[in-house]
Amino acid sequence: YVLGHTSSDSSGVAGIELKYDNVLKGTAGKLIVSTDAAGKERPQGSEQYYEPTTGNGLVLTVDEVIQHYCEKAAQKAYEENNASKVTIIAMDPKTGDVKAMVKKPDYDPNTPTKAIYPAYEEILEECKNDNEKIKAYSTMWR
Repeated sequence: YVLGHTSSDSSGVAGIELKYDNVLKGTAGKLIVSTDAAGKERPQGSEQYYEPTTGNGLVLTVDEVIQHYCEKAAQKAYEENNASKVTIIAMDPKTGDVKAMVKKPDYDPNTPTKAIYPAYEEILEECKNDNEKIKAYSTMWR
């Protein structure tokens, strides 16, 4: 999926946001101070401040008109052929730029953690921790 989303801590968990998380995400600033055993700042202690850095932007080559027509074609093929999956990728053959990318069935970005296929629900239920769930979601959205 082209469209992705992030977790509550702004880490990419699907789509472009996941693929380019290390490029898009900045770093948090921090202040390091010397404290005593009770956690109180020491008057003669040193302190170091690290400035936060802003993440980078990303420009996509997706063309909204081509994307629109591919979405319609994929939906039509999905419904008329009773297909289990449909994928369309439109690229510029000269540059390799991706102009459109569609997959059906699609996921609802308003409920990104809802599995598309029933089999994925079972896989998600078996996950023991958040890392396993993230890996399962990543596999689900490929």
